[in-house]
Amino acid sequence: MLIAVLRWPVRAVSGLAGYLAVLNAGARRVRVASAITPVMLATGLATALIYLQTTQAGAESGAFAESLRADAVVTSSTGGVPLELVDEVRALPGVEAASAVVDTEAYFPDHEDGDDEITVLGVTPDGVTGTMGVDVTAGSLGDLRGDAVALPTGWAESLHAAVGDSVTMKLGDGVRVDLRVAAVHTGAFDAALMPAELVVAHTSGGQASQILVKGPESALTPLTERNPDLRVTGREQALEAGGGGEQTGAWVNYLLVGMILAYTVISLVNTLVIATGERRREFALQRLIGATRGQILRMVGVESVVISLGGVIPGAIVSLVTLVPFAIALDWTFWPRGPVGIYLVVVGSATGLTLLSTLLSTAYVLRTAPVEAAAALD
Repeated sequence: MLIAVLRWPVRAVSGLAGYLAVLNAGARRVRVASAITPVMLATGLATALIYLQTTQAGAESGAFAESLRADAVVTSSTGGVPLELVDEVRALPGVEAASAVVDTEAYFPDHEDGDDEITVLGVTPDGVTGTMGVDVTAGSLGDLRGDAVALPTGWAESLHAAVGDSVTMKLGDGVRVDLRVAAVHTGAFDAALMPAELVVAHTSGGQASQILVKGPESALTPLTERNPDLRVTGREQALEAGGGGEQTGAWVNYLLVGMILAYTVISLVNTLVIATGERRREFALQRLIGATRGQILRMVGVESVVISLGGVIPGAIVSLVTLVPFAIALDWTFWPRGPVGIYLVVVGSATGLTLLSTLLSTAYVLRTAPVEAAAALD
C-alpha cells in the first residue's frame, strides 16, 4: 500500500531509474517487505526509546523548576550550613524569604509497604512557601513546628492520614518518632516536610545541606564577605545542578538503548546484504540486455530510498503510539519532548545505512561478469 502511494512521486523525481525501481518493488513484494521490516524496527525503536528518555527528563526538569521558587542557594565549602544562619540571611536587606533544607530518607513502619522510602525535607516553616513550590491542600505550614509533618497528598491518602492525625515515621538514624500531621500538600519534590530542627537532630552532620533564598543574589554579598566558606548559586545553576543525578541515569539508559539499536542495525544490514546478494542473476540479465553498471546502481539506490521511506513512515507511527500516551501520563503535554534533530538523525542514519548496505553489496555483486553470474545460478 505504501509503495503504491510512493510510486508516482518516485517516478517523477528519479526518471528511468525510479521507473525500474518501482517495477522491481511491485514484482518483489515479499523481498521488499522483508527489507522494510528491519528499517521500521530500527527507526521505531530508536525514536521511541530515545524520546522516552528525553520526555521523562524534560518532565522531571520542569517539575524541579516548578518546585524551586528560590532565586539563590547558599551552600558551604565545608559541607554543611548551620541552621542559625537562616535568621542571618533573612535579616539581609532585599531578602524576601529564606529556608534551610535538610534532606534525608525515612519510612513509615506501620504502612503495609513499610520498606518504601519517602524523601524528608527539613525546612524553615516561615520561608518554605516562598522558596519551594508548595501548594497546601489541607492544614497550614504555620503549624509545622515541634513533632509535626506535612505529608504529600499521595502519601496522606495511602496512610489514610488527615490533618491532626498522628503517624509514626522511622527516620534515617533508625529512631521512630510519632508525628502530628500539620498539613497536606502537593509539590515540594513530593517530599514530607518537617521542621529543620527536628530533622537535623536525627542526622549525622547536624547541619543543613543548603539554604534557599528568595531575593537577588547581590543581597547575599555581605553574608559571603563575612563568611568566606559560603557559596551562593543562582537559580539557573541550581536547576542545572539539580538534574545531575538524572543526567547520570539518562546516560545509563542511552547506553542500553545503544546496545538494543546495535543489534537492530546488525539485523538491518544483514537483511539488506542477503537480499541484494540473491539478486545476482537479475543484475546479470539486466546487464546482458544492455543495462550499464551505473544504471543498475542508480536503480538500486532509488529502491533503497523507497525501502527507507517504507520503513521510516510506519516506524514513526509505531513510535508515536508509545510516546503520546507516555507524554500524556507524565504531564499532559500530548507530545513527546526533545529536539527534532534527534528524529532527523534517526531517519538520516536509517536511510544512510540502507543506501550504504545496498549499494556496497550491489557493487560487489556487479564485479562478476554477467555471463558468469547468470551461468553460476542456472
